[in-house]
Amino acid sequence: MNLTKIKSIAATKRITLKQVAVDAGITPTRLSRIIKLNTTSPRVLERIARALDVPVTVFHEEDVEEETKEVAAVTNDQNQAIYQSNLELENRILKEHLRRIEAINERLLKIIENGDKK
Repeated sequence: MNLTKIKSIAATKRITLKQVAVDAGITPTRLSRIIKLNTTSPRVLERIARALDVPVTVFHEEDVEEETKEVAAVTNDQNQAIYQSNLELENRILKEHLRRIEAINERLLKIIENGDKK
């Protein structure tokens, strides 16, 4: 949550913080403390948002962005792990196929050698 946005939104809308506080039904001192401590109840936050004529989600946008980045990082790590696991599995399968091909080649060579002796 970023309640310092209250100041910038009020300034953009040319509303004093005192007027925001009055419209939100709180004292200017309380509004100042809310901004400084970056915390308040959901109910008061809704009233402040209404006083500024903005959606309450405006104050949570950075939280969502940060969570999105964290999820993306975790997803990337998981994708890397899956990719690595797939590479290891493919490597084992290819080694097994190579072993079988070599065994078939040895049998074919023996057949060819035995055929030449007859």
